[in-house]
Amino acid sequence: MMAPPTARLEVRLETHDKELLEQAAFASHETLTAFVVRNVRAAAHEALRRERATLVPSEFYDRMIASLDAEPRPNRALREAAGHLGSVVTESPRN
Repeated sequence: MMAPPTARLEVRLETHDKELLEQAAFASHETLTAFVVRNVRAAAHEALRRERATLVPSEFYDRMIASLDAEPRPNRALREAAGHLGSVVTESPRN
């Protein structure tokens, strides 16, 4: 058995919004509190789901996965950077 809720959340809203919520709760056969908590919880889960998910077209996803599976090949910028490696990196003195 779950313990009864103890945390409180106070919200100020326009009178017409409160009346709308009361009507919706009544139509749903719920108390105003139960209706608000259920719907706010659902909205919170949906917001977090959208935050965690990245939706891309299937063609893009397939190309991305294929590129991750492909053997790595250095591009021109990487080859040029590697060519400058000797002028940037020096041995550090040993203590």
